Amino acid sequence: MKTSPPLKLIALLLATAAATYAVCGYLVYGPALSQAQEETDRLREAAEAARQPEYTIGVLYPFTGRLSWWSADAAPILEAAQRDLTTHLLTAGSPATIRFIVEDSLSTEEGSRDAALSLIAAGAQVIVGAPTSMEVEAIMEVTSLAGVPVISSSSTSSALSFSDHVFRLSTPENYRARVGAELGVHLGYTRVVTVYREDRWGPSYSDAVKEVFTSRGLEAYSVSFPVSHPGYMNYTGTVAEVEKLVSGNTTLVYLIAWENEDYSILNEARRSPVLSEARWFTAALYPSILEEALVDSRITGIRDYAIQVRLWAPEQRPIASEATASLMGETQQRLGRYPSYEHVYLHDAVMVAARALLLSGGEGLPSAIPIVAGEHYGVTGWKALDGCGDLASEDTAFIGVYRTRTGYELSYYAFHYGARGEFNVLPGPLLRPWFFSPEA
Repeated sequence: MKTSPPLKLIALLLATAAATYAVCGYLVYGPALSQAQEETDRLREAAEAARQPEYTIGVLYPFTGRLSWWSADAAPILEAAQRDLTTHLLTAGSPATIRFIVEDSLSTEEGSRDAALSLIAAGAQVIVGAPTSMEVEAIMEVTSLAGVPVISSSSTSSALSFSDHVFRLSTPENYRARVGAELGVHLGYTRVVTVYREDRWGPSYSDAVKEVFTSRGLEAYSVSFPVSHPGYMNYTGTVAEVEKLVSGNTTLVYLIAWENEDYSILNEARRSPVLSEARWFTAALYPSILEEALVDSRITGIRDYAIQVRLWAPEQRPIASEATASLMGETQQRLGRYPSYEHVYLHDAVMVAARALLLSGGEGLPSAIPIVAGEHYGVTGWKALDGCGDLASEDTAFIGVYRTRTGYELSYYAFHYGARGEFNVLPGPLLRPWFFSPEA
């Protein structure tokens, strides 16, 4: 049946009206439709980003400046951490990518702050490294204001042990102070005399040692000395005070001093038969003690005196896992020497940061980091944190001077197993293959 002319006209008019409406509608509602399209595109991009998320880790390290000699060991370990992380992501089939931004702290407080600000401006969601307590303290304010958490690989200052946005994967010094004092009690000493430098570090370390003794009803005393210049100091008065507090071979003298201060004090102490009869521990035993002449060649023979008074010092004990040995061996091939073990903690800092980002999606990192750390067993062992965000426990070694047929070396004399709280005093010295760097 043919369509009547009026119906054809109506159809034409309707088609024309529809076309006109469409054109007018675009002209009238075009901005709104454009905004809707932009929002759709944004949501599509967000969905794509959720399917293939990208996270950013900032690395802050003292690559130049006074600590450059020490931090040179870190580069191969950082590269290994990045490689191992990429392997883990591929193996797990994760679509996420993690990029790294590296900044140099210049081994100074100002350089550390500038480096942290640069990392934050570049989009770092978490900062790892900051291996020294100086760096951690320098960046705490700017990172806190920015809401960017910090995972310090090896900072140990007990002055930084409080709950905040900084997490430290190495036990603080007061942990080792307590373990050292507990070894003294374990060995049967009933009195301790701490000899400490008058700064923020010394009194805190001294109090931790004394508390272990007094909590068991044992005696604890202390003698302080002013902070000295780097060279030789006459500590006759300090040593005389210590001598009055020593009671035979049941006394442990615990030295809390910096390099050269310790040698100067020991040099005075060896003139005293009373102090030479006591047992000595020290907070840090520096490799320089193996040298014949110390403190601008003004002191000789301290290494033999250290053996006489059985001078021991606590330090972190390297984990002997296959992964640790592999990383150390790989780094040794790159450097031509074993690295300072402190840098190995950087590998775990990267892994904890990455897993926290993946777990949280980049949100709520300060809550995610302790959870991830508590379940992480890395190249430096378990990384469970305490309420202050510091490593809760760690194996400790006690080192001392050992005289060989050809010279002197630092050797292991005892171990403390942090997870079990047990000591193992060795029947004789044991080779200490990997050196720490207390100078840093």
